[in-house]
Amino acid sequence: MLRHVTITRFALVAAALTWNVACSPGAADDPRAVAGAAPAANPADAANPADAANPADVEKPAAKPAEKPADGAQPTKKVYPEPDPEMGHIEGLVILVGDAPKLDPFPGVPADNKDHTFCIAHVRDERLLVGAKGGIANAVVTISEKQKFRTRPEKTVHVIDNQGCTYVPHVSAMTVGSKVKVTSSDDVLHNAMGVLAMSFNQAVTKEKPYEHPVAARKPDLLLVQCSFHTWMRALVHILPHEFFDVTAPDGSFKIVNIPPGIYEFEVRHETLAPYLVKKQVTRKIEIRKGETTKVTFELEDPKLGA
Repeated sequence: MLRHVTITRFALVAAALTWNVACSPGAADDPRAVAGAAPAANPADAANPADAANPADVEKPAAKPAEKPADGAQPTKKVYPEPDPEMGHIEGLVILVGDAPKLDPFPGVPADNKDHTFCIAHVRDERLLVGAKGGIANAVVTISEKQKFRTRPEKTVHVIDNQGCTYVPHVSAMTVGSKVKVTSSDDVLHNAMGVLAMSFNQAVTKEKPYEHPVAARKPDLLLVQCSFHTWMRALVHILPHEFFDVTAPDGSFKIVNIPPGIYEFEVRHETLAPYLVKKQVTRKIEIRKGETTKVTFELEDPKLGA
């Protein structure tokens, strides 16, 4: 089950994330890279999935191919592992249904910030990016963290870069046991401040990146901020396995080499399906050997379902 969130943690994340904002005009056409796919797990070591649920509750693989990506944006090409014929795969879209919620204004760059001239030319709001055809960027699609696998996931060093007073990627995911490294492509001084899953507070420059020495210990959410540039946020979802992806600007995703079986998949999004307040969208889906399941997840204004 999802872990309990204490009042203290909830208050902290609420304070950090309440500057939600409506879609930015032209956001769908922005070419900025979005987080890539997770590395593949070793299929030979993967455990059998949990016992099948009631067949009436299980979604079967779709007979028709998935819809084409929702808009003309050209994200950085992701590199996925080669498909294993003994495994199953899933791909599709995450789309917005209905109107985008009206959210709080984006704070932007204060006029008195010492780096205003440099930052104002680059900063943009990435908290809710919806393409022309409704595809949602920066949504995390993953097998539920309660699903157990026999082997531990691959450990990596997960990099977040300062680019134009913006964290890139804005939303990403990594595995338990991995470490976080904050780098900078900017000429201005940044300060990497981690809260929730990890605690750190370090200056970062082009010449001096910061790698947090303690690896992620459990599934959680890491929020990275910059105290010099208070509008900057990066969200890193920490997951207990490698079966996840983050949607591209057109809302598309793909997860490969999943052991065949029935799984609960979930979709997380910063404003439409927040993780810490248990607003994820979930669905049971059957993954079949040698087949690619096509699926579309629909998100809506969370206030409509309150």
